[in-house]
Formats: sequence, C-alpha cells, structure tokens
Amino acid sequence: MKRTCLLATLIALAMLGFTQMTYADAASQAAGVLQAAGNPGGLAVVLGAGDGELVAALAETDTPLIVEGLETDPARVAAARAMLGEKGLTGKATVRLWDGKTLPYVNNVVRLLVVKKGATIDEEIARVLCPGGKWVATNATGKATLGGGKPDTLDGKIDDWTHYLKDASGNAVSRDKLVGPPRKMQWLAEPLWSRNHHKLASISSVVTNDGRIFYIMDDGPSANMSIPGRWSLVARDAYSGTLLWKKPYTI
Repeated sequence: MKRTCLLATLIALAMLGFTQMTYADAASQAAGVLQAAGNPGGLAVVLGAGDGELVAALAETDTPLIVEGLETDPARVAAARAMLGEKGLTGKATVRLWDGKTLPYVNNVVRLLVVKKGATIDEEIARVLCPGGKWVATNATGKATLGGGKPDTLDGKIDDWTHYLKDASGNAVSRDKLVGPPRKMQWLAEPLWSRNHHKLASISSVVTNDGRIFYIMDDGPSANMSIPGRWSLVARDAYSGTLLWKKPYTI
C-alpha cells in the first residue's frame, strides 16, 4: 500500500513538474536547496525537472554536483537538454525521460533529491538515497525545506578506513559488517587504463571517511612509462563516484 501511494505521488509530481522560472529565480532556489541540505557533493536528482532551469542552476554552483532531472514529458526533456547544451553544461547536468513509476537508479547512489512539497517519502526514494543523503522539498514560491535523510538502516554496519592500515592503531582490521567479495560495479571513473609501474601502482593509499573516498592517482599516459607521472590527490563521493576535488600531488 505504501509503495502504491508513493508511486502515485511520484507520477503526479513528475506530471506537474517545476513551474517555469527565470534564471534569477532558479539560482535563488538552487542556493536555498543547497543551504537546506548542507551543500552536499555527489549526485543530485531533481524530480519533475520541468524546463530544466533548476537543474542548470544547481550544476552552475560551486558545490561539486552531477545533476540529473527526471521528467515524464518528452517535449520538456528535449527542450531542457537543448538549454543545458547552450549553457555548456553537458556532462555535468542532464534531464532524463522516466516512466513516473520507479526511480531509475541503483540503491544508495543519490546524495541530494529535490521534490515538490507534499511528496511522500517512502521506500522508493529512501532506496536510492545513499547513507547521509538528503531530500529537500520546494514549495510554489521556491522556498526549500529539508525533508530529511536516508533512514539509518545501515547505521553501525559501515566502517570508515581513514588510514593506510585502517586507523591510527595500525591494526588493519575493519569493523564493517557489509564488506565482502565484489558482486557488482557501483560506478566507473577515469582514467579507464592505469600505468604499468614497476614500483608504484597508478592508484595507491585509498582511504574512506564519511561517505567519501580519497586516493593518490597517477594520470600519466599508460602508453609510455618514460613520461614522468602526473600525481594527484583525489576525493570522490563513495556512492556515485562524483569528483569532489582533485589537487596536484608531488611524490
């Protein structure tokens, strides 16, 4: 029954979409959404994207986000994609056609979900939010209110690995209750080919903290090992792989 009510709400939400807004309105609403959610970095989804202006405004902020809008009207999807292309946001923002029934995402991948006020948050939306993820409701005037976060179903089951040997104790034993043999791919990120190092691997010193992954990466060309490495310290959202920041690193 709960899932039926949720799907009905999502369908109505997507059909309504976000009302037409000016660029200034969208920018103001995006600022309100991010302030309410605490400026998270990762995958953001706008449910009922309408004309795509809010999607564009979120993508143009300084917050490291990959933004996707979901819309049931094919004409609106085409118009929003054209607008995003004109703004040069292709690759960072898009609007997708969806069936209004099931959110087209794997479990635990969305960091920020934006919905119209009055939407019911139930199993489906909770499913796609990652641990620490937030959903924000917006009303007709554009005011954003934090609706809540993902239920703590994984609380105490996920353990951080903050040092090279787990933590400051150097024990190298995790307390994570979910870790196991890899069974699926959650996300992919460049570079797709690593370098053939005789002493150092292309990726080293991977650590995690609070839903983020930090690692040292050599972006040097894989075709020629004679070219010096280009090392960087990289931070990504652990659940979607969204690049949060990247800083040059000297070894």
